[in-house]
Amino acid sequence: MSIAEASLSVKKTLWARIPVWVKLLAFLFIGFQFGFQWMLLLYFSLSFIDTIFTGGIRKIHNVYKRVTILMMLQSLGVCALVLTVSLLLITYLPFLGWSWLSLLGAAGTNLATFSTRIYGWGLLFTVLFIIAIPLLAEEEEVLFRKNTLGWLPTKFSVENGSWYDVLSLNIVFSGGIIRSILFGITHCLIGVPLGIGFALSIGGFWFTYQYMKGGVERSTIYHSTYNMVISVLLILIQLIQIINP
Repeated sequence: MSIAEASLSVKKTLWARIPVWVKLLAFLFIGFQFGFQWMLLLYFSLSFIDTIFTGGIRKIHNVYKRVTILMMLQSLGVCALVLTVSLLLITYLPFLGWSWLSLLGAAGTNLATFSTRIYGWGLLFTVLFIIAIPLLAEEEEVLFRKNTLGWLPTKFSVENGSWYDVLSLNIVFSGGIIRSILFGITHCLIGVPLGIGFALSIGGFWFTYQYMKGGVERSTIYHSTYNMVISVLLILIQLIQIINP
């Protein structure tokens, strides 16, 4: 069983103890009473803590101990390319600056990292996120990279797995190109503008390339390194804001 499968199976058991409507009302109360940034902070913090304790610190350590300086430099380059393409797309194709958050009168943003804007608490949130990154990254790698046999779609038969597998994203979208693009635009579900979603596909192609060289284990390490580099940059920005408010 993979890290993602193990953590998800336990996570469902833990969260199932509290009715969905109770959690929803609690988060909405916090949102209206203290601000929705605090609601997001609490929600994602609890999710990260749950992931860390169900996934295991040892598994997290096993990923980070394999990160190298070269991987970090490569990830920094990919981040720079994603940022550049994002700016170009939104600048020259303004409609790609749209996010579903626009329907609520808000600017597009990544809701998962929105809490980093909270003075002081955002720093602790980012550190918590860094700890959980390897487990979260593997969940995404299992979803978007596992069973990818090539860059183009491949035909599968029912004999290759259960009916659930055949109907899942792993089988229906088997080509590395489409899955890399889906990886990017799926981020639009958490509020990022369309242009950024398409630009994040670059990261998807990078992780798919690593997957083809060493499977989910290798792509998880590179994905974790990429997210870690971004998180460290967020920490530096927050520290500068704290030192020079």
